Amino acid sequence: MASEASPLQIDERTLLTSRGPRVALMLWPSAPITLGAARLAELRTDLKRATVDQQIVREIKRRRGRVQMLIFRGVGPNGAAWRFDPALSDDDAEELGYLLTKSQLPTWRRLAVSGVHLHLHTDWGVRESGTCRRGAVRLRHELTTGTPGATARFDAYMLSYLSLFYSADLDHVLRDLLPNQLGLVEQRAARIHELIADLGRDAIA
Repeated sequence: MASEASPLQIDERTLLTSRGPRVALMLWPSAPITLGAARLAELRTDLKRATVDQQIVREIKRRRGRVQMLIFRGVGPNGAAWRFDPALSDDDAEELGYLLTKSQLPTWRRLAVSGVHLHLHTDWGVRESGTCRRGAVRLRHELTTGTPGATARFDAYMLSYLSLFYSADLDHVLRDLLPNQLGLVEQRAARIHELIADLGRDAIA
């Protein structure tokens, strides 16, 4: 299903894994989406959650704990792609990847409280996946410098283990990469719940 105001298609998919069925909320572009200088300027000014992020949280809550992971495909079944504007300089692309990843942290926290502990990004371009991965590394360093509080500890943990960016296609990720990643996440469930329990109300508002 898709909201008229949403640039993304959103649907649910049950994945048969070696650990049993797991439910994913799948997202992909319903039409081409290009992020460039205008989006970078917005993020430099304000990292507030986008309308589509609020929609995702509503969709997860509506499913009442049935969903265990979020999968964002960079290219949809109809070929529509989510990408960076090729006109962006390398420095601006790096900053965009960093700020986009940073802007997602509050949404990922809210999803974690609802039981969504794994965020997979598949079918992304090499530039998009690379800049977001490097943005995650930069964020982890910033969050763990000094004496991090509960929110910073949880965000750093998400960036280290629960949020993954792949240029590989969905089928390859589901077949060859997901089984291992899902196993690791489920082994870490106790630690994830400990970190979530330490979060203050303002961190998941």
